[in-house]
Amino acid sequence: MEKILQLKVWSISKILLFFILGAAVLGPAFFNVNIGPISLSLFRITLYALWVIFVLLLLKNDGEISITNLKVRLLVWFLIFWFVYSIISLLWADSTIDAVKHINHLFVGFSLIIFVVFFFIEKRDYIHFYRLWIFILTVLILVGLWNVLTGQQLSVSTLAGLTNEQRFTPTAIFHNQNDFATYLALSLPFTLTLIRYGRNLLVSLFGIILSLLNLSLVFLTYSRSNYLAIAMGVAFWFFFFMKRREKLFLIVLTLSGTMVLYFLFPEPFHSALDTLKVQIDSLFVHDQGKESVNVRTNLIKNSLLFLYDHYGFGVGAGNAEYHMAHFRVYDTAKIVNVHNWWFELLVNYGILIFSGYVLFYLSLIILLKKQYHTLTDRNEKMIAESLIIGLVIFFLASTSSSTIIAFGPQWLFFAFTVGYLNYLYLKQERNALAE
Repeated sequence: MEKILQLKVWSISKILLFFILGAAVLGPAFFNVNIGPISLSLFRITLYALWVIFVLLLLKNDGEISITNLKVRLLVWFLIFWFVYSIISLLWADSTIDAVKHINHLFVGFSLIIFVVFFFIEKRDYIHFYRLWIFILTVLILVGLWNVLTGQQLSVSTLAGLTNEQRFTPTAIFHNQNDFATYLALSLPFTLTLIRYGRNLLVSLFGIILSLLNLSLVFLTYSRSNYLAIAMGVAFWFFFFMKRREKLFLIVLTLSGTMVLYFLFPEPFHSALDTLKVQIDSLFVHDQGKESVNVRTNLIKNSLLFLYDHYGFGVGAGNAEYHMAHFRVYDTAKIVNVHNWWFELLVNYGILIFSGYVLFYLSLIILLKKQYHTLTDRNEKMIAESLIIGLVIFFLASTSSSTIIAFGPQWLFFAFTVGYLNYLYLKQERNALAE
């Protein structure tokens, strides 16, 4: 009876976790409940409930939740150290409110990673995770197409209520088009690997359709950083994962498809090409003024000054915006968000945490790539390939949004990556013991 009860608790915990993972992306639009003046998030309620279950299972120490299953300890220890450092930074943070908000977002993000690492220890867990990602992506692509075709937006979007042409820009369930573009960029590797590893022609065809729709929506967001991020990720995939025959096939297919589009739709083709050229060129403008790129440059300059003034320790959790609003030296056109995840980390938490994060990020790529070469299972290779390419894309995609500290898909992606790496090490250990 006790074993049956344990099994039920374990199963319920996994169901709750899958709900949390889905709500991490869809939550802002579908999982908020308003009770009078109070807004309750089902995502957070479920998250805290799972923490209670997790702690009880850990204290019970019956083998289901066990520290011995943690094979990525250095990665998890870094996250714990980062969280502790963020709390300590309250001592010198000028805005305690901003710091507490930032720490809360870190807690939520790190919770996702911890839960996935400890609860998902079987291959089927990550296959379900992959399918969940594809399912959510499909839903959000449909919402994005609805934005483009009707000009209507959900209430969470900053474009909601607009009457000009901008209302046709896709945002799906996100606050703005840059957030949506970043999500799509991170999701592209999942659809590309679906094409390559699909168990039949129908699945591969579905992957092709999703990939084309994904790229089309990214183009319509005019998110320049994500254009470059996707180009970087696809190039990495092309050179480091594809076989010679696959490379040749992709080149022929791309050239053929481009020629067909050029001859069938010459005017839209030229218009799209011109738009893309203008967007890419604008990344390298040199005229001084308040263009987006120059503002971003000044945001970075101010960030480095703040870092210097705080002796490399950072301004404190979430205080970059406060300092940008009150102590900026270079003009930022009243914009206070750093608009670059890497510099946001650097200015908030200082050189120590930033260096640790860079090592954390690079370690995930290197360790996953090493594991990838040992894999023989088709599904395992598909997932590993998706995550590695996604990590490469993340480098530039993370610089598109104003901030991604509260960006659910980021934490979902890193939970997937760290958890999957832990699973691969666990599998290796099990295989070694079985021999």
